[in-house]
Amino acid sequence: MSDIHNDRRGYAFGDFVVDIDEGLLIRDGDNLPLGRSAFNLLRYLVERSGSIVEKRELVDLLGGDGKDAEYRVAECLAEVRRAIDDEPGEIIRIATGGGYMLDLKVHPLSDTKKPDLEAVNPADPTRPERGGRIASLIALILLSLIWVI
Repeated sequence: MSDIHNDRRGYAFGDFVVDIDEGLLIRDGDNLPLGRSAFNLLRYLVERSGSIVEKRELVDLLGGDGKDAEYRVAECLAEVRRAIDDEPGEIIRIATGGGYMLDLKVHPLSDTKKPDLEAVNPADPTRPERGGRIASLIALILLSLIWVI
């Protein structure tokens, strides 16, 4: 499997990655179980991080009307909170007036892109060997000592 930071659309926040292409919530490389509706709700909040999202928006997102729809939003929020260890409600905050806000800095995966270390060819003649770097460092230290003396 390729590195998620190089190939996927998504977001990173805290220890988590929201992989939009695969519909996955990932923490430390492990997929966390999250139903489709809960994932869609999390994605919606992540994409609006720092902004208040009205309960009505979440009801519309998940579909439905009335008390059943509000219950569905509450169930999905509970599922997301369990998945991200937010039982005290410190990450997804309840706003006055019935809205919610994801209270963490979110970065698109393209901003957190990591180099693909597997793509580096260890036999590449242009790549300095570790021993060569150590020898250069030792030579620099010796020259410094000689210059000081």
